[in-house]
This record gives sequence, structure tokens and C-alpha cells, in this order.
Amino acid sequence: MSRNKVKHLHDRLVLVYTGDRHLSANVHDKVFDSKHYKKKINFIDRMKGIAKEMSKYLANENRMSDLIQETWELQKALHPSMSSLVMKRLQVVCKNCYLAARATGAGGGGCMLFYVRPEKKNDLIKQLNYVKKKHRDVKVLPFEFDYKGIVLSRE
Repeated sequence: MSRNKVKHLHDRLVLVYTGDRHLSANVHDKVFDSKHYKKKINFIDRMKGIAKEMSKYLANENRMSDLIQETWELQKALHPSMSSLVMKRLQVVCKNCYLAARATGAGGGGCMLFYVRPEKKNDLIKQLNYVKKKHRDVKVLPFEFDYKGIVLSRE
């Protein structure tokens, strides 16, 4: 990915720890229980397709926000526990500050990713600080994109 596209994304993403602790294995167990697994294959397949589609639209704010939001709706359709009470509160309180939001990883707690217009990023952070008064563990996590990945060396 070009550095311009990475900068474009970095300027628009806010990673937030919700304070909700969970084990992704427990979330996966709920999603992939044998009784309902086949009903969820189409959701998972669409999420995979969206990930591929996103690579074409990284610089298109409207399309990216639609795709991110669609993945969140699909993720929530996998199981009711995908969205915790804190996640729901964050979305309601910050609704005028972001274009799209979704859980990272398995969902059900942990972190959320907010996709914003650059000029709204500080507004979102202010709203998150408001939520933090009631949910102390909520915090914005700084991050950087890595161009190298893991590098092993022999010493």
C-alpha cells in the first residue's frame, strides 16, 4: 500500500479500547456453534468479500464508510453478544463525530475502530472522554501502520 493511502487511513481512524474484557475463543464458540453455523457462512463470506473490496476504495471516504459499517452489521448478525453495552454507548454518544464504526477482532469487547473525517477526529476524542467519566477504562489507543512486519534476525 502506498504511503499516501496509509496516511489517508491513519488520518481517519481512531482505535478505542472499550474496557470490556473478553476471550475471543468464547465469542467464536458462540458464533460457530454447530446448530447455527451454516446460517452464518454467507455473512462471513460477505465480510471476506468486503475486505477485498476495501483495498480498491481506501481513498474514497463514502465507500469506505459504507463498507466498514456493513462489516459491523454483518458481525453483529453473527451473534447478539458482538456488541457490548459500552460499544453501544460509544456509538450513541459519538454518533455525530464518525462516519462508521466496528469492533475489531472477534467482537464482543476489546477494541472498536472509528472511521472519521479528519476535521472530526478531535470532536470524537472529546466525546470519548465524556464516556470515560462513566466507563473509566475507555481510552483512545495510539497506533502506527507497520511497513515491515515481524523481522527475525540471528544474533
